[in-house]
Amino acid sequence: MVNILKISSFLSLLFIFSFLPVISQEEEEEYHENIIDYSIKKSNYEKLLIGGNFSLTLGTITNIELSPTLGYMLSKNFSINAGPLFEYYANFYDKINYTIFGFKAFLRYFVYNNLYLHIENESLIANRQLQLLYNINSNSQLYIINNFLAGGGFRRPFVGKKGGIYLSVLWYVYPYFDYNPKIRIDFMF
Repeated sequence: MVNILKISSFLSLLFIFSFLPVISQEEEEEYHENIIDYSIKKSNYEKLLIGGNFSLTLGTITNIELSPTLGYMLSKNFSINAGPLFEYYANFYDKINYTIFGFKAFLRYFVYNNLYLHIENESLIANRQLQLLYNINSNSQLYIINNFLAGGGFRRPFVGKKGGIYLSVLWYVYPYFDYNPKIRIDFMF
């Protein structure tokens, strides 16, 4: 089991680094010209990030995920982001279905150009069927599951000076170590 985890982590990192572009000096200078200059007083709107992610799988297993995100650039390297999340899962073969509502808050810190570190807290509200699926002993109809994730990723700018496609590889740090890694693609504008 440990070897499979190491191999999947290695392949995930290899996948991320395969997206890293080779940047010439001219491209790097152009990149730095497009970065928002936070030494100059900017309006709050210019620091605002709006985006999220969406996932859809249809068939014997249906999985629909929707997670809009609102963020704020505290500096040119650091952003704070939050948003609701929704997931519907149905496995018609095993007759399992559940709906999850929740909230996530995360921080991103850009360590070099478009490479960033990511930490996240994900609070999920689980219904009774999901509690049974995860062997959670609770007498209540609703139960809150807190997941802490950490990882990193790569941003590919495409909209203006702040937006882009964010490719993240996140590992569950606590409490569910088995679900590693989680690969996510976000769009931010």
